[in-house]
Amino acid sequence: MKSDASNSSYFYSLPRLIEPIQTDAYGEPGLHLGISKPLFKREFLVKHGIEYDDAIRMGQDFWIDMKCLIKGARFFLEPKPYYFYRSRPGSLVHKSQLPRLNQYLNASDSFMQQEVVKKNPALMRAMSYNITVYKKHLAYLQVVEPLKQGKWLIALTEMGKNPRFFYDFISRLNNIIARRIQYYVMGNKSVFDITYNIQRERKTTN
Repeated sequence: MKSDASNSSYFYSLPRLIEPIQTDAYGEPGLHLGISKPLFKREFLVKHGIEYDDAIRMGQDFWIDMKCLIKGARFFLEPKPYYFYRSRPGSLVHKSQLPRLNQYLNASDSFMQQEVVKKNPALMRAMSYNITVYKKHLAYLQVVEPLKQGKWLIALTEMGKNPRFFYDFISRLNNIIARRIQYYVMGNKSVFDITYNIQRERKTTN
């Protein structure tokens, strides 16, 4: 939720947002702004020509937040929930993650080319960290998704390009097994939903 209320305990401006940017890393626990449903002052968006990027299908709020911040915006986070998020079959959350990750990588690269970003070393480091995480997940999923689709040759080719695949797979194995037990044995159909993963991450970090 955007605001000029500097007395808010959840108040953020660009310098204070460096750490939350690092915790917005894909697939990791932290403050994720992509589904934050922000409220903006229309006059601020119009003044600076800020719009949503049509090339990004998920997590758009994160990028419009960043566009606002580098233009001097300030905002605060309201901890009280005001909407209910429902993940349904066929939604973007359940579709291939490869296009999404490529979109994030392109958006990150474009964002980092701006002079105001280049002049902020802490922001550049935070964005570089996110890019590293994107690339790690992308390399892993470029093997996993063809495997799920029975495209063995493509999967083997990608394994050859990504020697770290087996290390990444082993590091995820406990979670993979736990989720399938929850889904197939315990009947927990929400185990692959984004809300389930967010709740699990909160329990892990608390």
